[in-house]
Amino acid sequence: MKMYYVMDEVLQLINKNFVSLDNEDIKGTNRLLHTTLNKMVEYMKEDPIFKLLYIDNYFGGSFYDKLKVEKPDEFDIDFVFSLPECETCKIKKCRCITLKTSNTTGFLCFKIKKNCCTPVYKNFVRNGYMQTNLIFNWIKSLIMKAISKVNAEQKRNNSRRKTHVSLYSECAPAVKICIKNKKYKFHIDLAPAFQFDQSYWPKGGFKKNPSSTEQFSVVPMSPRDQYDYWRPSFQAQEKKIIANKERMKPALRLLKKMKSNRTHQISSYALKTLIMEEADNVEWSEMSLGESFMLLLEKYIDALQDGHIWYYWNTKVNLLGYLKKKTVQNHLNEILKIYCKVIQEYEDNPIVIAELILKKDSKEYRKFINLWNRRQLQNGIPNGNNDIYLVAFDSFSEIFLSRLTLANKHCR
Repeated sequence: MKMYYVMDEVLQLINKNFVSLDNEDIKGTNRLLHTTLNKMVEYMKEDPIFKLLYIDNYFGGSFYDKLKVEKPDEFDIDFVFSLPECETCKIKKCRCITLKTSNTTGFLCFKIKKNCCTPVYKNFVRNGYMQTNLIFNWIKSLIMKAISKVNAEQKRNNSRRKTHVSLYSECAPAVKICIKNKKYKFHIDLAPAFQFDQSYWPKGGFKKNPSSTEQFSVVPMSPRDQYDYWRPSFQAQEKKIIANKERMKPALRLLKKMKSNRTHQISSYALKTLIMEEADNVEWSEMSLGESFMLLLEKYIDALQDGHIWYYWNTKVNLLGYLKKKTVQNHLNEILKIYCKVIQEYEDNPIVIAELILKKDSKEYRKFINLWNRRQLQNGIPNGNNDIYLVAFDSFSEIFLSRLTLANKHCR
């Protein structure tokens, strides 16, 4: 794996110019996001049930995990809810509230007794179970009312930097809204999330909590028409798992860029799962960017060949299971063709990796070549001369065995 470090300079140039977020965009977007979100929450608190349940916002997803690529234009934020003190037991965390595994792998049932919390039971519980569709429709209606009030306030104030908020789409568990002004435009997925502590941690095939963070959530996402079923969310634990492994994150961002440019139908969460699996199996601090990227790329190729990426928290769930086999095979064939070219050429021609990430026929690739040639000239290296990247290994056998292993595994 040591040989891959010859690609570091190429990958760093790609990361800087085509993957990394602009700091000014981050600051400006964040200011607009927090100002607008705080106003929306104020209006949503006019609803007595929301005010009763709401405790905080949880900022999750790729932006807050430092895995977002290109632009800060998508955010994932949960409205964190906690059920109040039980009306019967006069305490929280009583047995009037239970979470149990459902008949569908990966989902939980959220049960609440009648005299535990009357407003919640009356509005959202049927046959003893909290209903995802009732919660989702309720939060959607509150969001839409808040949007109208925020826009009306902007109109009354005749603000110079006018902000407009709109409903963009809805797909449980989240309502996607669009926020824009003259300078910025971005989307936020807003989802309700009921928070639980370690005493409610799910069993029945779910992995034990590997972190010191005890709180997790359930969100209103169900299999079709099974509104008793809730999806668990372990975002806080996942953030801890990939924390302090910064060499790993740039590599994943490059892999996400490659996936996006090739319109692969693999979710970003599935790719994040690849690095969670490897988080503690690799000494990331000792690896170069080239080594880290190629490790994740080969994991991705293996996953496409096997037809599965197992859900980190419950390995009975295949995160590729929603895709047709032909789609997965097409993705694999496309990547393997260029991957094999990379393996054959990268030592003498390290910019070959740019063909994989940016696509050779794209405007980005042409821009990259211009940037690369300019850098080479600044360093006094004539275009096309890559002698500086030739690597001396300890022995010929190491080169031979490395190439042979990779060829046998992927380039058949």
